Amino acid sequence: MKKGLISVMMANVICLIINVLTNFLVPKYVSIESYSLIKTYTLYIGYAGFFSLGYNDGMYLKYGGKDLNSLNKKDLADNLINYIILISLILVITFTVGCVLNDIILIAFSFGMFSYNILGYLKSLYQATGEFSSYGKALNAEKIFVFVFTLCLIFIVGTDNANWYIWTQVIVGVIIAMWLFVRLDKKMYFLSLGRIKLAEFKDNISSGIILMLGNFSSSIFTGLDRWFVKFLLTTIDFAMYSFAVSMESVINTFISPITVAMYNYFCKNPNKDDIIKVKKMSLIWGFIVIGAAFPAKFILECFLSNYILANSVIFLLFAAQVFYIIVKGIYVNIYKAEKKQNLYLKQMIAMICVGSILNAILFFFFRNMIAIAAATLITAGIWMYFCEATNNNISFTIKEHLGIIIVIIVYLFCGYNFKAIVGFFVYISTVFVIIFTLFHSTFIYVISFFKSFLKKISN
Repeated sequence: MKKGLISVMMANVICLIINVLTNFLVPKYVSIESYSLIKTYTLYIGYAGFFSLGYNDGMYLKYGGKDLNSLNKKDLADNLINYIILISLILVITFTVGCVLNDIILIAFSFGMFSYNILGYLKSLYQATGEFSSYGKALNAEKIFVFVFTLCLIFIVGTDNANWYIWTQVIVGVIIAMWLFVRLDKKMYFLSLGRIKLAEFKDNISSGIILMLGNFSSSIFTGLDRWFVKFLLTTIDFAMYSFAVSMESVINTFISPITVAMYNYFCKNPNKDDIIKVKKMSLIWGFIVIGAAFPAKFILECFLSNYILANSVIFLLFAAQVFYIIVKGIYVNIYKAEKKQNLYLKQMIAMICVGSILNAILFFFFRNMIAIAAATLITAGIWMYFCEATNNNISFTIKEHLGIIIVIIVYLFCGYNFKAIVGFFVYISTVFVIIFTLFHSTFIYVISFFKSFLKKISN
């Protein structure tokens, strides 16, 4: 597991650099209106996974915990070939509808949906089989090329047309998906074995549709706050909120190693003590990475004053990640590994209802972005504590729950009351004290973990 975490972490360092540069350069050099349109497409494409109809998720469950090289090549070829046929048919349908309606965004979405799902299949395959090095390449290839072409649009073409930026994402995504597809075949020499099999559609969709609906519900849940902002507030508000979400995606670069590597780990049935240890380490990691909100605040104060309003929601959205790293990294992966897709789906539907109600209530009273971001934080907390209550055997202790509450309160206080640099040092100092006093055994383990990691690098 350590090797997997390190591989994904290294890949995510590259992803982090690209995300930081993209998330600051694009809003700096394009208008707020164009940025809003680009982020609208990004919001839509986040739901493209629904069009896999659960096939991708069925593959994920089928190969989870297995070794890629030990898979039956004929079986894998059938699985992948039939998936490409399915996604291609859906591409034709959505493209046709887009042409009939003369909707350029829907046409772009049809191709974006295709590349999104092919890349998603490959990432899921590598994640399920523990091929974290290949996962990292699949993760970063698209981002690198989209970033390069975005730079060309900004500094060479000098365009403010949102369609250029949207189609760049679409075209690069399709090319990278095909490249990775061919690359996998060169590694395994298996695609020529694949045949069209109706049974493949039935088996994958029937086993994966519940998980897909859970993941789709997760996408709805994740984008719930942005839909409220988009429909109830102004275009400028949506641009500001989307910028804050883009900053939130930066820390996801550091959180995704947990959410990605844990599924393969839990498929191997670790004991309760090991799960608790990993869970505490994940929480500590969450405490540390949300500190990235302070550098984001500093950049807003000094270089992106046009988006300074986003600062009011960044700290609330970042704080929610402390809860999400436990829910999505630990509990959701346990549900998947134990084939409890129905439980996952039920929880997602319940959280969508809770989130919708909280967003509506807080917006009704305050009518601003902060209210919607606060609803997001509260919902995340409710979800984690619900998981804790229903999984008593691996739940945090009372003093650990106290530590979480103290960290969140100090974090928000520093974020809203201090300048970025001062707030950062006060917060990090507090986190260190909390970890050392309330998570002492885990703190010692983390230190030894990083010592062994650094020793491995030096050798």
